[in-house]
Amino acid sequence: MMKFLLILSIYAVCSVSALPFTLNNLERIFGPFNRLRLSPDARIVGGDAANITDYPYQGSLRRSGSHICGCNVISSFFIFTAAHCTSGADASSLSVRVGTSFMGRDGQVFNVSEIIQHPQFNSWNIDYDFSLLRLQTELTFSDSVQPIQIPCSGEDFPDGTIVSTSGWGATQNSSIPNDQLRVVYVVIINQQVCVDAYLKISAEVTKRCLIVGYLIEGGKDACQGDSGGPLASPNTSTFISDGRVLIGLVSWGYGCARPNYPGVYSRISAVSDWVMQKTGIDTCYRIGQDDYQLYKNPLLRDIEVK
Repeated sequence: MMKFLLILSIYAVCSVSALPFTLNNLERIFGPFNRLRLSPDARIVGGDAANITDYPYQGSLRRSGSHICGCNVISSFFIFTAAHCTSGADASSLSVRVGTSFMGRDGQVFNVSEIIQHPQFNSWNIDYDFSLLRLQTELTFSDSVQPIQIPCSGEDFPDGTIVSTSGWGATQNSSIPNDQLRVVYVVIINQQVCVDAYLKISAEVTKRCLIVGYLIEGGKDACQGDSGGPLASPNTSTFISDGRVLIGLVSWGYGCARPNYPGVYSRISAVSDWVMQKTGIDTCYRIGQDDYQLYKNPLLRDIEVK
């Protein structure tokens, strides 16, 4: 996946200690690179093989026919992904593959007609990492292609909630390509704890970020090639009767699944109003206090937290 990954040599460690962790500084340390082709051939770390019918909102964002990022179906004409996946790209070079568990085959491919990048996207600190893609032709929904709901503005799930992230990204900090969709369950972590952790490497975690993973032990995370993919609430009949909610987008992190440095995701509820305005989506999911307990209890019995 294209989640920003800092793979450090001894020289780079010395350099990073003096520079903020930003896209521009990565280029200063490692030299110029095409951000849309930064390690696109990767997999979910610590996850399991998944079927697209269980995650029908998942898509593969492609540039000139090659997978670069994950993406999400949010309506029949709109796809939601990370701004760092589309920054500097022409819409004519982008397409989306949906309706398949496999990164490079089956399903349907749709061309992109317009990129709507969030106007406040900041590549310096990877803030407002949101991009909407308008498709040239309308999607036809099926068991393997379905939109995912977005939360209403300011609606956030509590710390400790178990959520899922999926994609075709790396199974470790670097890996050979894998065509099979994978999913991993992770936990929402207290924001301030992670702000403090990332400050140690001069990385800024803003209010538009959501921190997810396993703080102490690590081991489960999104990775390169998963960028722009979903962080979603599980589909449980006791919580959300008509599908999952898109809580976040895979954005960046210090390596993949490292202890003390969980993954950083873009918080959807921070830009819900912007998404609805640009896409014409007229519904969003509001989380009630009673829903928290209904949502968490069934999962805690079925999922082993490691």
